[in-house]
Amino acid sequence: MSNQSSFITALREPVVILTIVTAIGAGIFSAWWLLPVGLLFAGIMVLRIISSPTAKVNARMSARASLSSEFEEKFNRIESIEIKMYNSASGASGKVQAMLRPVLEDTTELVDEVHAFLSQMATLQNFFLSNNNNNGQDEKFELNQQKLALSLQAQTTDDPVRKQQLLEEIEDLDDQIDRIKDVSGALDHVDGGLAKIENALNNILAETIFLQGQSGSAAKKKVEQLQQMLAEEKADLATLRANPMR
Repeated sequence: MSNQSSFITALREPVVILTIVTAIGAGIFSAWWLLPVGLLFAGIMVLRIISSPTAKVNARMSARASLSSEFEEKFNRIESIEIKMYNSASGASGKVQAMLRPVLEDTTELVDEVHAFLSQMATLQNFFLSNNNNNGQDEKFELNQQKLALSLQAQTTDDPVRKQQLLEEIEDLDDQIDRIKDVSGALDHVDGGLAKIENALNNILAETIFLQGQSGSAAKKKVEQLQQMLAEEKADLATLRANPMR
């Protein structure tokens, strides 16, 4: 979401509209100076809405492109935890919001990186799903059937040239089967990484809610611990992203 669209969205907030309408009415029917004062208040409201953490994360979310249906469902679960975290913090006092801001920002960075990784993995997933159903089992079964038929022909033929051709075709089929296994394994590896991140964010969400009742050095230490947890998740994701095939 651009700054312009964020501004327009803020202008559409009921409280902002009411303030503007009231200012115009007061300026026309009461005292002219109430118009600029009312518009000033409306402007302050708009700026506060635009600069709020919730508005910023909404803008980041709007900028995230759609993923394939398989990845979208898994990513939405992760993103929903991010939303819950911001919603929980938005109901807290300004002091608590300031305390939680580093955790919220690190969370959004992690979710952005997850989205970028899944976008990168789309090509691999599309290759796997393009001609496969049942997680590739159908094509593996078909390839193994072809391999069995060729193996029987290779065993029964007396023509050495034809036998060599059959053995080469069998080798090609083995390569295709191995490729399907590799891609399937990589996607399973990705699923495991996403589940780990989802579980970690759920734990962090619970900690941020509990943290709202704390203060002082204990709260500061807990924030640092949560940031460390997020940093570890980012590092694990970077490792997965560098080598999804293991």
